[in-house]
This record gives sequence, structure tokens and C-alpha cells, in this order.
Amino acid sequence: MVSNNKKAIIYFHQENNKINGTLFYCAEYFLELRKHLMPTEINFYIINLNDKDQKIIEEVFRDKYKLEINFIQIKVTQLRGLNLDKILVLDINTLMKIKDFYRGNIIAFSNKEHSIKQKNIVFYGSYHYQNYKHECILKLGLDTHRDVSKGHLTFISCPNKRLADNWNPELKKDYIFKNLNIPHIGLFDKIDLIIYIHVGLDTNNRIIIEAFYHNKEIIIQESTNIKDSVQERYNDCLKGNLNKYLLNKNDLMVQSMVKDTHE
Repeated sequence: MVSNNKKAIIYFHQENNKINGTLFYCAEYFLELRKHLMPTEINFYIINLNDKDQKIIEEVFRDKYKLEINFIQIKVTQLRGLNLDKILVLDINTLMKIKDFYRGNIIAFSNKEHSIKQKNIVFYGSYHYQNYKHECILKLGLDTHRDVSKGHLTFISCPNKRLADNWNPELKKDYIFKNLNIPHIGLFDKIDLIIYIHVGLDTNNRIIIEAFYHNKEIIIQESTNIKDSVQERYNDCLKGNLNKYLLNKNDLMVQSMVKDTHE
């Protein structure tokens, strides 16, 4: 295949999970790739997005990032016509939705177990529940986050609303509970403590890294025996290894996207 130097990050929008960790990872990898490619060489496409949800995402991005993030709405059937040389996909859900509509080179982060076997896809990952060829952890582009102020509230991060509601109910007025679909605007300006209730497999626990980066205290409350990256990330940061999780040009997926080869 002849390279046409057109590359993209692709994300498949989920109406029942409008704003999630994968979307933020996509935004941050896009901003990082924009540093190393010509503006005409890299785009950020969101599939299955409607105008109403686009406005929500734009508001969340403006709140979170210093830089403007331009993304483009497309339908999955338009992928083939974009004539892309290589794409980056950071979740298996998106990959499953697009793999039959795009036959070019794909760099894919294997965020969960899968059975996909296609020669045009190279998988990256590091944890035991992932299938991958190259070892690489998913990193956060925190240098693109805007500065935050000192808050006084406590944020309860828990996908299970029942467990969250049972956490110190007498102090609810001082707590902010996680919205399961759309995040709080200005969250890190409002809080000084995060209580992360670990209730199941969490492949997107970005808030642990963000807490250390923004100097917010975080407490891990274990409510499961599932082993994922939660404790590993937390312990690494406690030991002063925050930089391990910060995105830069040395990230293997970034390097692979910048190169014209595919291996």
C-alpha cells in the first residue's frame, strides 16, 4: 500500500455512555500526534455522533483542556472513502464497529479480551486481560489539561450508584457523586479528595493518575477481588512513578502512528 500520509484517530460514540475514559484518551493521543504530524496528516473522527451530543462533548473538552480539540462527525460507512493510510483505535468496542468498513492499517489498544485476528491490525496492551503483540500501557496527556484550583468537596468515584449512595450518607452534602454518563464540569476545581470505590474490572481508571497530577488526595476503597490496573497505578504513583503514565512522543503507539511502516 502506498502511503498518502493521511492518518486518524477513530472513536465510535455510545449514546448510553456519552463521555468516558476512552474518549479522553482519544483526545489526548490526538493532541500528542498533532505535535509530530502536519495538520493535514491527522484528524479525529467520531462515528455515530449527533449534534446534541457533539455540543456536550465540546463543552466537556473546553472545561478540561487548554487547547482546542477539533473532531469530525462521520458515519461508519464513510470510513472507506476517507482514504486513510493508518488509524489509531483505543478500544475494542470501536474496533468491532469499524473493522468491516476499513481495510487499511490499524493500531489498536486492546483494552479488553477479544478474538479479532486480522493482518492489518496490530494490537498493543500490557495487562493479563488484554490480547496484544506489543507491550504498551495507555497513557494520559496531562500536560494538555488546564490548571485547577483548590476545592473543598469530596468526589465519590463509583460506577455502582447503590454502593456510592451508601457511602457515609450523613455527609452527603459535602460529597459529589459520579455521573454515570456525563462528567461534572469543573470537577477538579471543586474537590480536594477522591474516594475511588473499586467494584469491578476497570480498564479506564484515569482518575487515579489525574488525582496525583493535580495534587488531589485519593483513597482506594476495595470492594472486589478483581485484579486490574487500579492498585498498580495507585502504588506506582505513591512510589513517585507518575511519569510512567504521562503521554509523550516515546509512547509506542504514537511512534507507530508517526512512522509510515506497519508492524
